[in-house]
Amino acid sequence: MEWTTERRYRRYEDWTPEERKEIQEKMAQSPWHVSYHIEPKEGLLNDPNGFSYFDGKWVVFYQNFPFGAAHGLKSWVQLESDDLVHFTETGVKILPDTPLDSHGAYSGSAMQFGNQLFLFYTGNVRDENWVRHPYQIGALMDKDGKIEKIDKVLIDKPADATDHFRDPQIFNFKGQYYAIVGGQDLEKKGFVRLYKAVDNDYTNWQEVGDLDFNNDRTAYMMECPNLVFLSENNLSFSTVHKVWIKRFLTMTISIQICIKLVLPSILKMHVW
Repeated sequence: MEWTTERRYRRYEDWTPEERKEIQEKMAQSPWHVSYHIEPKEGLLNDPNGFSYFDGKWVVFYQNFPFGAAHGLKSWVQLESDDLVHFTETGVKILPDTPLDSHGAYSGSAMQFGNQLFLFYTGNVRDENWVRHPYQIGALMDKDGKIEKIDKVLIDKPADATDHFRDPQIFNFKGQYYAIVGGQDLEKKGFVRLYKAVDNDYTNWQEVGDLDFNNDRTAYMMECPNLVFLSENNLSFSTVHKVWIKRFLTMTISIQICIKLVLPSILKMHVW
């Protein structure tokens, strides 16, 4: 079966029950099922997203294209766990069903605000000329799993970035909410941009600047950036670092480095 663009981005509602059943039957016949790690009920399992603790349970989503082992029109599928070993699908999903995520729910993160879980992700949109428009958008999930999408773009694509601008991670640093987004500049080199939530409002973001981590600019883009604080002044930083190898081959490298903060603004950093 050839995975054409039209087939990859066929709307979910256009797949018939018979087609879905055939996909599930083929998966059931596969000898390559996992017995410990998470696997999707059907189709592709991609990036883990929105890992958080909410309403007494660990929550994580995985990116899913449910119609085959191919990259296409992606959604998020939620799982819950009491022990970080056994995970159960809840049936909750973020579907690509609005004008701001019409061509896929790309990666992101989550943070609890009040009694709701804020889901921060990239909406992938293609126009009639197949030009990509990445929107950093959000949704709120309540304790019953009901999801309400926020009907506006939260972070616009900056003028100095290409259409590779995605995967927001929200975090709290000394009581202030920040977010980082991976991207590619107009020279086709990778960067990670920092934003600040104005008055800690997750719907109002102000650009601060780029993370300075001795970037050697060998990456043609950065995606899925992640900061984890180990102590007040030290943290772990990881990102997916994409580089060109020869002419047609792309290699994706996941890098993780320990960083010491030089300024409280977390803009100036140096690698140990």
